[in-house]
Amino acid sequence: MSEACVTINLLLTASRDLGCCFGY
Repeated sequence: MSEACVTINLLLTASRDLGCCFGY
């Protein structure tokens, strides 16, 4: 999991539902 993806997950709650890292 890239740091950018983690940051997005922290900033955008919806990103978790969308699967920011495509399931990772």
